[in-house]
Amino acid sequence: MIDHSTTHLSLPRKWRPRTFADLVGQDSVARTLTNAISEQRIAPAYLLTGPRGVGKTSTARLLARCMNCDRGPTIEPCGECASCREILARGDSLDVQEMDGASNRKIENARELIETVRYAPQRDRFRIAIIDEVHMLTTEAFNALLKTLEEPPPYSRFILASTELHKIPATIVSRCQRFTFRALSAAEIARHLEKVAREEDIQATRDALATLATAAEGSLRDALSLLEQAATLSGGNVDAATCADILALVDRELLEAVYSGIASGDRAAAVAALAKLTEGGEDPRHVLKEFIELLRRLLLSSAGAVPDVPEGDRERLLALARAMPYENLLRALALAVDADQLSRRSDEGGLVLQMLVLRLAELPRLKSIEQALSGLPPERSAPPTPSTVAEDGSRAREEGPRILSLAPVGGEPEPAPAVPAGSEENRIRRFAELLGSRRRVTAAKISLAESTTAEGDEVVLRFGIDRAAAKEALDDPPTRKLLSDVATEAFGRPMRVRLLTGPPADGDLGKAARDVPRATLAREHATTRAETDPVVRSAMDLFRAELTEVKEEE
Repeated sequence: MIDHSTTHLSLPRKWRPRTFADLVGQDSVARTLTNAISEQRIAPAYLLTGPRGVGKTSTARLLARCMNCDRGPTIEPCGECASCREILARGDSLDVQEMDGASNRKIENARELIETVRYAPQRDRFRIAIIDEVHMLTTEAFNALLKTLEEPPPYSRFILASTELHKIPATIVSRCQRFTFRALSAAEIARHLEKVAREEDIQATRDALATLATAAEGSLRDALSLLEQAATLSGGNVDAATCADILALVDRELLEAVYSGIASGDRAAAVAALAKLTEGGEDPRHVLKEFIELLRRLLLSSAGAVPDVPEGDRERLLALARAMPYENLLRALALAVDADQLSRRSDEGGLVLQMLVLRLAELPRLKSIEQALSGLPPERSAPPTPSTVAEDGSRAREEGPRILSLAPVGGEPEPAPAVPAGSEENRIRRFAELLGSRRRVTAAKISLAESTTAEGDEVVLRFGIDRAAAKEALDDPPTRKLLSDVATEAFGRPMRVRLLTGPPADGDLGKAARDVPRATLAREHATTRAETDPVVRSAMDLFRAELTEVKEEE
């Protein structure tokens, strides 16, 4: 015969909160509930939501004990009366019914529970129904529960718990007092694990507890289970190596070697370190998950935040973060998250990981748009190579106009230096220089003018008939205002800008139009088609860019 009095009780069950003071990290919930019970403001229905393992079910049972304790309603149930003992032992009692919504989700189960709470309590103060994972109930079961929640009997109380609030109908939520439980931080879990280890006589290092707390991902129940598993494996002496075995952690040095190869742009070194990881039997998807976590911590370090790691590892992470610019770290993490989504849909997780590593190794070779354009004249930008058109080397279209460059639109103008003294020609030259420093694309269009003159309080730009498109592009209110502001700064007095087209010297517009080179007309037509192309417009909107030149594909 088994002596149940000596049966082992797991740490998560043994360390369930017995009072509101025992709730870890849920101070606002505990404070609100204790105030409500103290003031005898007990609601007919409560809804406890939040991630797994943070105390929802424990709070539901604690609330039931507070309501039905012989001393109650009280915020400190005695734990000795029949109702308290029964709820502590198995979660329910004579007048407390606990139902799992995942395994009792049909309408028949809901009706059975409703019939139970309709009767007056046999012994205790309230008939209490606790429904765990309530979001799993069917629509019909929710409908059957709705009316009872809206007009419950005076002696009945409902406590609902769920990890997925969005799956609960709004009609149910609106009839409950809702309390949101938050995921615990790694530091909060580590402090509680240290207390448990001390009480349970488990020798555990701080690094080991921090590792277990991070692996729990906000769930205190998971952290206690991991601590118990580590203590069992190590015989009560938990260290970082034991935790690494339990959690199947990826070799940290090899993972950082992969990152170092990526940061330096050394494809061979990155792939070689990755091969050592996968050859050791590591699941590529698990390696990818650990790599994403490493990138996340490095990004936080680079941004100036304090990552949730032991203090001894922060300096090492900061040194690794300095090996890659912040922008590249941000891109690397975004690409790694995309690769993680792809690996879940693919049967080739190893291939997805290899592709990611090789792609990230190209980040140090990438140049920003500003760097690529910094050494080019304002009139024209050099055509990009195929590898710089897009990260994956793809082209927007195989036929039609080809974009030679997308120049970034300038930001807020900087204060201009003092206006130089001299002739009108110097001021016109200064006007062009200031415009080029603020809006290179606009300056390039201005440079197409046949003449630029100052006439009183106006700067007159005259374009030939073959440059009419450039003049029309400048003739919109924002650009006109920019030109006037720059001219005012260059001349030191209020100035306006007037844009003129032709006519030619002999005044024959028809002949001038016929004399326009066919190549010029072709460029104008290509520009028009490119500006109306939806792909080009999307790219310009995305990069806040302007079209500088378009060339027909040969």
